[in-house]
Amino acid sequence: MIKKGIFPILLMLFLFTSCSGKFNGYQINGEIKGLANQEIILEFLTPTAVVQIDTAQTDENGKFTMKGNVTEKGFYRLVNGEKFWLLLLEDTKVKFVADGNDEKLRDVTISGYKEGESFQEAINFLIDKQEQYSAEAQKMQTAMMNPETPEDAKMTLQTGFESFQKGIMDEIKAKVDSYSELAPYSAVYLLSALNPQDDTEYIRKTVGVLDPKIPNSIYLTNMKEMLVKIDEQAKQMEMMEAQAATITENSAAPDIIMKNPEGVEMKLSDLRGKVVLVDFWAAWCKPCRAENPNVVRMYQQYKTKGFDIFSVSLDKTQEAWVEAIAKDGLVWKNHVSDLKFWDNEAAKAWGVTSIPATFLIDKEGNIIAKNLRGAALEAKLKEVL
Repeated sequence: MIKKGIFPILLMLFLFTSCSGKFNGYQINGEIKGLANQEIILEFLTPTAVVQIDTAQTDENGKFTMKGNVTEKGFYRLVNGEKFWLLLLEDTKVKFVADGNDEKLRDVTISGYKEGESFQEAINFLIDKQEQYSAEAQKMQTAMMNPETPEDAKMTLQTGFESFQKGIMDEIKAKVDSYSELAPYSAVYLLSALNPQDDTEYIRKTVGVLDPKIPNSIYLTNMKEMLVKIDEQAKQMEMMEAQAATITENSAAPDIIMKNPEGVEMKLSDLRGKVVLVDFWAAWCKPCRAENPNVVRMYQQYKTKGFDIFSVSLDKTQEAWVEAIAKDGLVWKNHVSDLKFWDNEAAKAWGVTSIPATFLIDKEGNIIAKNLRGAALEAKLKEVL
């Protein structure tokens, strides 16, 4: 399976800002070949929004001029319909020449602004890496889906692709390092192509290098906040894994006290005296929904023999939760949720880090099995009931 996320935050993190006194305002002397008498919009890309800055009209030769002041040095784009061209901009003069018929939007020449020229080089470099990655991924996917490809060959292909992907990432990191000193904005642009989960420490180190070069940046703050969230998530995962280690077979099941869709509080401990399947699921969880018919079948088969189900939903909205209960025919009455998604209090107490997750509890309230599904669940219920 192809690893996802090679360019996961490229569109989200157009980063960093700084002030400059090089020129009294910006001036773009532009030319987009083949784009006569068309409106051009200048937009500023913040970490969370796109802000329109200016508009201009091209003449019969595709030429235009824009003048004004920018409040932030950073990443901008010139837009015409569905086409757009990224550029680095501050209060300075820049000459921009592009080919309006270029479908890849990479035939761009920036002159008169050295850092802007470096940024265009970075854009073209990343486009090259994206194209290389896409071509290799498509080639591997075709081979993996071919029924005539032997299993050992598939494993070799997967290993080779992972090595190729690592090589791409290493090339991007090397380019980031080369830009960090004299073209920090280009470094940040390329840095945003990395996976923050896989390359957290490299991103952290590079942010530390760039911080004194472009201080007080709203974009840098945004990236630092992202790193803090990653650290918090890692700590939370460690805590949940530690908690999961305490939820073992033959251990007492922690009580769950939570409200049902009608707002009535329900307790797992109220089912003492029955064999209970505690089922963590969600309407948005496809594997959970795929397993639900088996769970319903087990309930119908064993409900008269002292079996019940206590379903804990990790949904975010009551509407989705209730609709899934009805659609999947989950007819037992014990449905609870606090609608906190992965912050569900019961999931944290039980160390649940993925769903579906099930726990079978005996009549005394002790866990006797974990993560039973389908035939395995049926076999266990036959044994205990």
